Amino acid sequence: MPVKVTRKGTSQKKLQALDAGIRTGITASGLYFIEEVRRTLQLVAPRGYATGGMIRSLTVSKVVYVNGAFTARAGTSIGLYPWFVHWGTGPQGPLHRPIKAPPIDVIYRWLKEKGITPRFTKRVPKTLRKYTHRVARSVRADPEFWTLAFLISRKIGRVGLTPLPFLTTTFKVAEPRMREILIENVRRSLRSS
Repeated sequence: MPVKVTRKGTSQKKLQALDAGIRTGITASGLYFIEEVRRTLQLVAPRGYATGGMIRSLTVSKVVYVNGAFTARAGTSIGLYPWFVHWGTGPQGPLHRPIKAPPIDVIYRWLKEKGITPRFTKRVPKTLRKYTHRVARSVRADPEFWTLAFLISRKIGRVGLTPLPFLTTTFKVAEPRMREILIENVRRSLRSS
């Protein structure tokens, strides 16, 4: 589409407005996507899958212009755990094989964060009762919590986590509205210039 120049520098102002509109539109649509992912995790995620820390870590990166395209990342900022939830692990995961059990101290912290208390109906076997982790020894923590963390970790290592594709399913639903948000921001910035 040709641009009609009436004053010197008008086309430059339009290009700057277009650039600003695209950047704000991508950021706004990314924030909309993050809110939809949060809502999806709070409504659909099975108990224990989406921790509060994972939900709070959802962010949108800064918009950058690289190789002729504007890009931004929307996702989590806490490492690999969300990807394990998204793709699954073990036989259900992308590798279709058992994995190494997760660290017990991570499961222990998860138990504490969720407020889960161990309720053993039978007496804890002597071998598990004597199980101590190097962190457990230094903290002098409750051995029943460490036993429960060990059992959960072992189960995850054997069976794995079933995938919960919270990013792709939410994106498929939110994509039309994200496009609308981007177009609205570009139109608004071009009108104001």
